Amino acid sequence: MITYQAINLAEIINAEFYSKSDDINNISINEIVFDTRLPINNPTTAIFFALKGIQDGHLFIDEAYKKGIRNFCISNKSFINKFLDANFFIVEDTLVALQNWAKYHRQKFNIPIVGITGSNGKTIVKEWLSTTLASKFVVAKNPRSYNSQIGLPYSVLQIEPKHQIGIFEVGISQPLEMGKLAPILQPDTVIFTNIGPAHQQYFKNIDEKINEKLKLAENAKKFIISSEYANVLNFVNKLPLQIIKWGYRDDDDIKITKKNANKWITEIEINYKNKTLNFSLPFIDTASIENAMNVISCSLDLGLSQDEIQSSIYQWETISMRLESVHGINGNIIINDFYSNDILSLSISLQYMSQKYSNKKKIVFLSDILESSENVEVLYKKIADELTKNNVNEVYTIGDNIKKLSEYFPLVQGHFTNTEECIMMIEPDQWSDSVILLKGARKFTFEKLLPFLVENNSYAEFKVSLNAIQHNYQYFRSIISPNTGIIAMVKAFAYGSGAEDISSFLEQLGVDYLGVAFSHEGLALRKANINSPIMVMSPHLSSLEMCIKYNLEPEIYSFQALEQMIQVINEYSFLAKLPFPIHIKLDTGMHRLGFMPEDYDKLSNRLKQVSKLIKVSTVFSHFSASDMPEHDDFTRLQAKRLFDFTAKLENDLSYKIKKHICNTHGVIRFPEYHCDYVRIGLGLYGITSIDEVNKKLMPAVELTTFVSQIRNIDANESVGYNRKGLADHKRVIATIPMGYADGIFREMGNGNGYVKINNKFAPIVGDICMDMMMADVTDIWPNISEGDEVLIFGEDISILDYAKTNNTIPYQVMTSISPRVKRSYIYFF
Repeated sequence: MITYQAINLAEIINAEFYSKSDDINNISINEIVFDTRLPINNPTTAIFFALKGIQDGHLFIDEAYKKGIRNFCISNKSFINKFLDANFFIVEDTLVALQNWAKYHRQKFNIPIVGITGSNGKTIVKEWLSTTLASKFVVAKNPRSYNSQIGLPYSVLQIEPKHQIGIFEVGISQPLEMGKLAPILQPDTVIFTNIGPAHQQYFKNIDEKINEKLKLAENAKKFIISSEYANVLNFVNKLPLQIIKWGYRDDDDIKITKKNANKWITEIEINYKNKTLNFSLPFIDTASIENAMNVISCSLDLGLSQDEIQSSIYQWETISMRLESVHGINGNIIINDFYSNDILSLSISLQYMSQKYSNKKKIVFLSDILESSENVEVLYKKIADELTKNNVNEVYTIGDNIKKLSEYFPLVQGHFTNTEECIMMIEPDQWSDSVILLKGARKFTFEKLLPFLVENNSYAEFKVSLNAIQHNYQYFRSIISPNTGIIAMVKAFAYGSGAEDISSFLEQLGVDYLGVAFSHEGLALRKANINSPIMVMSPHLSSLEMCIKYNLEPEIYSFQALEQMIQVINEYSFLAKLPFPIHIKLDTGMHRLGFMPEDYDKLSNRLKQVSKLIKVSTVFSHFSASDMPEHDDFTRLQAKRLFDFTAKLENDLSYKIKKHICNTHGVIRFPEYHCDYVRIGLGLYGITSIDEVNKKLMPAVELTTFVSQIRNIDANESVGYNRKGLADHKRVIATIPMGYADGIFREMGNGNGYVKINNKFAPIVGDICMDMMMADVTDIWPNISEGDEVLIFGEDISILDYAKTNNTIPYQVMTSISPRVKRSYIYFF
């Protein structure tokens, strides 16, 4: 980022500048900070923008000041007198100020800018296009998916004089947003990737969303799009720009004349300006081909040759735009980011590791950085600085050039010429309780390292999208009052998804409470350094001591439990902070656990007697049928019983007592009963029984495996146990290495269930075995190979449909997945 003088910046962003410095003309700024949790390169030349979002950035000015920052852009003047040696840029709206700065900065550079928008594929098109153009240009681009109201201006401000072209993705989720971003970027060319249902809930109809996205092209010169999107072209045709269409139609500017796909490769032939060009693409799926055609079209328009484009294509094979965390041996966490490596993405990966796993030893495996135009010494000095400020403990380097890093970073512990040498030389069990980042360029095939480091080299993978959980959490946060807290239910191993990892992420999102079923579940979270309040919903009486020791707040559901709790508090009063918080469970109609309303007098009297030992934090109950409209009257009766009981208890105990009763469906259907807290479980995973709500949520879990073997079966041959898989015709059968020991229900067998392989459905044949099942892939053959991915449930086979096939509910589906199935946690930037 180039340096701005503070006095000039104040004028650019229309700020009132306040400083007691004797040398205000020499106050320099060349770094932007809006998250104090992330490392800061040079606090003395950084500026903290107090942005208002889910949380008010002004709340973190103290923290920014402690970290050495002395330049602040604020909208609240009250901080001026608190930090007398700081410099303040006072504006009406700090986000508008950031955007105005970016708009000014963009105008300083007369370079071609490509803007990429659409519902999906923006990030991958940006990355692939940047990789392709890097052979001819020094490219500026967004880091990761920094494409929002904050991310885009931040990205544009990274343009420097060395850059020759800019490739920026632009994302919106609501009306009026593109009108703010388009003047910042001012693209010459716009690529429109596609239009889909993402964020549709915020627009009146699809046309409104299209028109909002097209504001990016209002002052552009060229527009690149697939001719399949007629609904978009209807509006684009009204704009005064050159439209470059690609597709299969005779009038397309770039016409696909042939397309042939085998197991892994798609060969395409196109006609462009009366010339025939051929490209080989290392994938066969429709979405990747669409993304590739947008990249090829833009590259051709920018003057690249067929050979230049083709030589870059295998560099963007399976580019990963995500960080994946898996459990390693000896309590290690492995972070996979091994398909790209540049200084900016390295910085983001290190920040992610440093922030999320601050308490662990940090190990980095790092390859040569191939995507840099910087001087080698400057580059490796920057890398060393990034490693240092993110508190990395050990580094292992792989490649020819990166050996030089040891001159700048003394904690390089080993260097290897290639990945194979590294595998032969390291001992995977030499680290414990550490976080290990694998950060390598594609050519170094760091994926070969992974099997030596992970705890579970499983044949199957239960994938959890943290982005989806974040989206769903924010959706529920948006439909409840700001004064209502969220209790995230993470019992039963977070419904099978991994309680420690999910709880850690929810804690980062700011969840108010975590709810577990048993005390040992809460203990596991405390040992994983989870500090959020934890409510134990059904503690065993023998585990109440654990609640005291580890600050777990128990549900008290009976007089026996209450007396046991009193006894434990008396015995361990030297450990407990008194009065100790408890949660009273009221049975309003579920008839499972809890005090009955008629127990009130006895309970109230006893609580008054022990008021110095115990404080009632909440009174709560469970709706028994909040998802069933036919029982709404009973649901309202349950709420009334809770409200009446709590009001009486507040009066008798003379203090405010919070209450909660809503589960996920209660949150959706009964806003009048949100109370002080709501409890959300499967809703965080995008799972409800209400279709309209599911459209606003994102599915967060996916179960996959692979094809073990493919065999041809003659007519009248059977498949599996008991000869149930008989058929009177020849078939192609795929064996899949998952069975009922992995959580696959036996109801799936004999044609009742199906899986998805290479975008086609395949029915299950014969009985489900303990470790295997078989699928009829006759209709997929020959476009299937051993090793192909198999989808059990996920985006294309919803967990609701999967549960229905097996005559069960999503709760049982998720909690039945065996521990031997690998869990992985995906976060896209």
